[in-house]
Amino acid sequence: MNDFTRIFDDLFADLFMTPAKTTQAPEKIHLELELAGVKKEEIKISAEDGYLRIGVDSKRRKGSRVVSLSKYHDVDKAEVKYEDGLLTVDIPLKKVEERPKKVLEIK
Repeated sequence: MNDFTRIFDDLFADLFMTPAKTTQAPEKIHLELELAGVKKEEIKISAEDGYLRIGVDSKRRKGSRVVSLSKYHDVDKAEVKYEDGLLTVDIPLKKVEERPKKVLEIK
């Protein structure tokens, strides 16, 4: 890899916090972001209007990442951890009661 490509990749990763891993499982969404050198206090996370927003404002990195959530994601039960430069966010799905199937009559 040449120097220009490496510089561009580093810049892109710094600005947009390229996720190390994003998984949409049947029971939850799992997101991991590598944020080496960022302090916990420099990370802001919010969930509103169907979006999870993760922002970083530090001397080394500035940027944000937005992930779309469905109405079935239970942000009240979200688990967020930050350890050794790795931010992990797990948001489970709400348990939805199945309604009985109703057959409609055609007139």
